[in-house]
Amino acid sequence: MVLKVFTGVLLATCIFFYAVFPAWAEEIKLYNPENETDIESWDRPPIKFGPFLLFSDIAVSQSYNDNILAQESGKQGDFITTIKPSAQISKSFGRHNFGIVLNAEAQRYREYDDENTLDMSAALLGDIEAYHSLHIPFTLAYSKEHQDRTNRRLSSVTEEPVQLSRKMAQSGFTYEPNRLKLEFLGTYEQLRVEDSRLMLTGTPVTGKDKDKDTLSFETTLTYDFRPNFKPVLKAQYSDNRYLERAQTATGFNGLNRNNKVFRTLAGFVFDYKGLIGGTALFGRENRTYEEAGAESVNGFSSEVTLNFAPTKRMKGELGYSERSYDDNLLLTGISEKAYTIDLEQELSSDWLAKAGGSYRNIEYLSSERVDDRYGASGSLVYRISRGLELEGSYRYQQRESTQAGLSFDQSIFMLTLRKQF
Repeated sequence: MVLKVFTGVLLATCIFFYAVFPAWAEEIKLYNPENETDIESWDRPPIKFGPFLLFSDIAVSQSYNDNILAQESGKQGDFITTIKPSAQISKSFGRHNFGIVLNAEAQRYREYDDENTLDMSAALLGDIEAYHSLHIPFTLAYSKEHQDRTNRRLSSVTEEPVQLSRKMAQSGFTYEPNRLKLEFLGTYEQLRVEDSRLMLTGTPVTGKDKDKDTLSFETTLTYDFRPNFKPVLKAQYSDNRYLERAQTATGFNGLNRNNKVFRTLAGFVFDYKGLIGGTALFGRENRTYEEAGAESVNGFSSEVTLNFAPTKRMKGELGYSERSYDDNLLLTGISEKAYTIDLEQELSSDWLAKAGGSYRNIEYLSSERVDDRYGASGSLVYRISRGLELEGSYRYQQRESTQAGLSFDQSIFMLTLRKQF
């Protein structure tokens, strides 16, 4: 047992300092040892050492990407080795829960080593029970990550992937005296973008006019009218502040992108005998810019998910969302509609099949540009033993853009070995 604990801690620690993962691409979650759902999400139970619980895993994959720069023409393919570890150490003090989360992803390209990336994230989380009906959650997080080439929205390609860093602090309260539940969260986030250079010309690209600070608040009110049905009211507010105006030929004296967003949603959460359930929220969103030259956004907004499990071995999820956001790299407002579907079918006790698809319609408010993005994926998972699995997968992405030079298609074949400790 001592050897298992030592090996798990050593592996998680060593890999964290060697390579790390894009944190904000995944949900940062505090595992609660009193919540059976959290424990059951792991094939293997956590490692116990003293009063602490260690959840850890590592995924090693080999993939081939036929268009690593996501270009419309002149595709370049390469083999990529990826190491992705994660670890969380949890500790309870009475009914208060705390945890440290470390995640990592390192990618190494066989031929185009300028594409190598090293991302990292770390977070401190807590859930303090101030009273039996009042909880105070908090999160302090930091990540170092990169912009995926498929999310590039400019026709020019940088020499290396654009590097980003984020710092985030979040806290609030959850009050649940009876059937009523009130949640409030306040978040402060800093986003910093590093300078880069264009691949063909070597022209410097500044990141200073893309740095921004965001202060946001979210309030959610629900009431359990029935065990499987509850209405939801949600209000969101954010204040986005850029550190510099957009850069022009004479300095940082271009457009001021500072903006404020107010979003309200109303709907319900439901579940019918575990066969079908989900969330349906609809409302309005208003994004206003301080500078008159920037186009404000007013319109419909939604968050919809539909989960279904027609058999014990099959489950799926449909998703639909509509909202706007401000692209700090392109320095423009964006309106997006997204549709997703994910399916899982357990073929046997050892085999699992997965499939997914997506469609996104993206409108750029400062121009007539419109992007249509399509995605499809499929995988087959073999459970070798408890906590050890092998997955073969294929993913296809395509973007059709009205702006010249920004359409592309990409295929990725991947083989992944995943181990939980």
